[in-house]
Amino acid sequence: MSGGKLSSETRLTILLSVFWGALVSFWSIRPIWDIDLGWHIAVGRFILANGFPTTDFLSAADPTRPWVTFQGGYEILVAWLDSVGGLFLIRLVHAIAIGTGFGFLWHLARRLGLSAIACGIVLAIALILYEDRIRVRPHVFHFLFLIIMLHAVVRRSDEATLRTTWWVWPLQGLWAFVHGPASLWGLALLGAVAVASPTRITGYVLFLGSLATSCSVPGFLAGIRSSFFVHTESNLQSTLVPEHWPLWHYPSQITVFHGKLVPLIVGVILFCAALALIRQRSLLSGRWAFVLVSLGMGIFSVLLARFAWYSIVPLILFLVLVPLPRRALHLMFVVAVGLLIFDSFTYVLPRFSGLSRVATDLQPGHFPERAVDYLSGAKIDGKIHTNSSWGGYLLYRLHPPSTTLTDGRIAFGSEVAELLKQDKPSTREQMMDRAYERFGVDLVVVRPPAFAIDRPKPARWVRLYGDPIAEVWAVRDEKITERIARTKAYAVLVGRGHNPPVNTPQR
Repeated sequence: MSGGKLSSETRLTILLSVFWGALVSFWSIRPIWDIDLGWHIAVGRFILANGFPTTDFLSAADPTRPWVTFQGGYEILVAWLDSVGGLFLIRLVHAIAIGTGFGFLWHLARRLGLSAIACGIVLAIALILYEDRIRVRPHVFHFLFLIIMLHAVVRRSDEATLRTTWWVWPLQGLWAFVHGPASLWGLALLGAVAVASPTRITGYVLFLGSLATSCSVPGFLAGIRSSFFVHTESNLQSTLVPEHWPLWHYPSQITVFHGKLVPLIVGVILFCAALALIRQRSLLSGRWAFVLVSLGMGIFSVLLARFAWYSIVPLILFLVLVPLPRRALHLMFVVAVGLLIFDSFTYVLPRFSGLSRVATDLQPGHFPERAVDYLSGAKIDGKIHTNSSWGGYLLYRLHPPSTTLTDGRIAFGSEVAELLKQDKPSTREQMMDRAYERFGVDLVVVRPPAFAIDRPKPARWVRLYGDPIAEVWAVRDEKITERIARTKAYAVLVGRGHNPPVNTPQR
């Protein structure tokens, strides 16, 4: 750079970063299939109207139970985006965030001196490992912020100054507001900078300044406490959410080749990175922060399947430390791109076959859209029990006034968890009766068939609506006559009836 002008090489790096970012953004525009967006929007609406919650206002089980959000900034954002441009705008912003993260990843690799071929290897492997995280969720911004923050960590210790790294403070504050617990990684990265250069004050100033910035963010400290000690009862999260399982369980969750490919790639990366650290110790001078971060992220990539993409950092470290021959790099590039193409055709594209990824907001068949259309149109509300995969969507469409026993937060106790275990045709009547007796649930939304064919019709419950995706059942109480009348009026309003009839219990 001379006279404040960017060099041609720097301009090319920025241009290619934008190009790859735009390409990945387009690749990441997909129908929503993740279960969490709905309740995030519902929380965001509440914050915009009432401020940050202190109790679980979404819960039909115990709305007085202490609960605070630790992703308030994200929830405000998606609630506002939904009010402005609906689900499409939300999907677009998430896709751009993912693409921007990949653009910064290219820039990071080039900044470390990797060739364009080596950077291509990094992007191809990163796309494979991050594939299952391409969703509409707050972790998308965690990915973006983490990649940006790595720009401060990978500097040589003698290059880091407050003048060149001051931007980590506002970035850390934004990260803490959007996703409190994930932002602890930002503090960990800056802590590594301080530990790696104990005689330089810059690392300590960056860390302490970022810590102060995080603590000043509304709801950060309360959210951290809620995340680790209040949000979910012990062991429920790891039991009910497969992405919290270790990486070696990955093949049992994804039975196609992708499920075996991800652990294989992570294993190869970590083995090569460890070998490079042992053999290339003379090249580590000034890069100990980068080494510490690589070790930590490598460990987490194995401990939790959702963090498999963290192994991208050890991959970059390996490519920095080991000067591979050009022929070897070309071979690695061909293999990486070949695996990406194969994975795309065997795992990614089949999931969206026949769909317009841009025009389709929700993955068909994933959510009870027509059943919720009915509940909303007929103005039938109450305490609803459904499976955790649908709870967030029901809250997005029906709250307020309706609440649910479960949603993707897993913010419920073991008693509700036991109800979920009974959510199958052979035991569903017992589940519904227990939900009514214990929590006052008067509506249930389940997958058909609601009950086993050989079981007698439930005496307490009436089916109000049914389609191939979902059935709606209501308890036979003082409100059932009005609900049946509303159902019939809704059927007339939309110009079609319901089959079977709604005035008698149905299996």
